[in-house]
Amino acid sequence: MSKRKRTRSARNLGTPAGAAKYLSQAFKRGPNGVPLAIVTAARAKNMVHLARAAHLSRSNLYRLLGGERGDLKLRTALRLLDALGMKIEVKPKRKK
Repeated sequence: MSKRKRTRSARNLGTPAGAAKYLSQAFKRGPNGVPLAIVTAARAKNMVHLARAAHLSRSNLYRLLGGERGDLKLRTALRLLDALGMKIEVKPKRKK
């Protein structure tokens, strides 16, 4: 098995500021990369503590992050973001 290289922005996921920056960049790029970014940020944390904070079983969290459960649902994504100490903020678009 080859080790995956972490992107430059994914290297600092252990810090709240680094995780926030990484997730913000994913949201700016569009919806397709957001679930993967949430999963990547979650993998940088202690899974037992994350599962408890997100009110998920550890085995369910591993299945979810392993891609066995398909698409990440919004409710679960919000739970994971909350467990990671993140929140989503909605702002109006700037007029061009």
